[in-house]
Amino acid sequence: MSETEETISGVLRVGESPCEQARRFLVRQWNMFGTGDHVTSILDEGTQDSSPSDVSPFPARWVWKYRMPSVRKGRGQTGEKTYPRPRKQRILVIGDGPLGDRIVAALQRHSSYELVGHLHKQHVADTPDLIGDGQDPSESFARLEQITARERVHRVVVTMTERRGLPMDQLLACRFHGIAVEDALEFFERISHKISLEGLTPSYLVFHGGFRWPSRAMKRSLDVMLALVALAATLPLFMTLPWLIKMSSPGPVFYRQQRVGWQGRRFTILKFRSMRHDAEAAGRAMWAEEEDPRVTILGRLMRRYRIDEVPQLLNVLRGDMSMVGPRPERPEFIGRLSRDIPYYSYRLAVKPGLTGWAQVKFRYGATIQDAAEKLQYDLYYIKHMSVRLDALVAFKTIRTVLFQSGAR
Repeated sequence: MSETEETISGVLRVGESPCEQARRFLVRQWNMFGTGDHVTSILDEGTQDSSPSDVSPFPARWVWKYRMPSVRKGRGQTGEKTYPRPRKQRILVIGDGPLGDRIVAALQRHSSYELVGHLHKQHVADTPDLIGDGQDPSESFARLEQITARERVHRVVVTMTERRGLPMDQLLACRFHGIAVEDALEFFERISHKISLEGLTPSYLVFHGGFRWPSRAMKRSLDVMLALVALAATLPLFMTLPWLIKMSSPGPVFYRQQRVGWQGRRFTILKFRSMRHDAEAAGRAMWAEEEDPRVTILGRLMRRYRIDEVPQLLNVLRGDMSMVGPRPERPEFIGRLSRDIPYYSYRLAVKPGLTGWAQVKFRYGATIQDAAEKLQYDLYYIKHMSVRLDALVAFKTIRTVLFQSGAR
């Protein structure tokens, strides 16, 4: 078989001889991907490599890492072979790396797309033991055009950042036959509404559109108008909550805390106090936890309905914050997160918000992994920031508050 041969790894039938046991070890990492429950950690990306070592005695071949059943053929009244018309857009994923696994998992849950399979390169032995029952061992990856036609593929998603190993002639033939070929980062951004950190490069952010922001004066005018309306609507809270907070626990009514805003400028954020006055008596910054014992009884109710955030409307009027944007983080966390998470400092390119795209799309974050996940939504918001997206965030925020999701 040639080096570009397509090998099906859906069924492995390997004996117990020493030679075949060695083969099993070499193919262990490319068994069928699974049902989509696996999620690759963003922060562990640098320690993972989807391809075996180059010292393998076997040639690199394209194999099915994951494959859905092929479209079944039937016969019409004329006796000709016919195919059922696909109801969803069928996607074939090609390439290595953890981003491909995330796309496979996302496609298995998506209502508008149907996953065909995931092809990637692996060093495999030249043996029929690696061929699934009923598969053709002579089918070559050089016949990518025939594979896409057989599987009724509408779109090929390429996950490899290093393109020198791709069959460009075959991908070009697919394009000339009406099959879309798309970069994995762009495809993942569209279906998940976030920008993946896996495989992200500065060139992607530079050359792939977006960043057509509304004018700063327009956004500021909307912020002031909406903050004034919201303050008028919540005025009864400013009249009653101070008495209830004083009665529930000793300490000040308002909680003041340093946060990092636009272009790294520090400001003091205002909240209704929802924790004990000595919540950080140990002198170190701490993320809130599930069922945090520092939260008072009244504070738990305020956090459930986001009432403790209402005084931040004053921060919006002062110009420290916007109504919609990435949530402002504490200085104690910014340095660590910027070191551990690539592109984290770019959150500071816009004003922080009272609510944000990450807040309505992801749960409350209390770990570095959560911060990395939320950054992907923040980058998407910054890239696509518009009045329309702000209105969508506001609508989803109201729904989130009503259903009390994500609060701690």
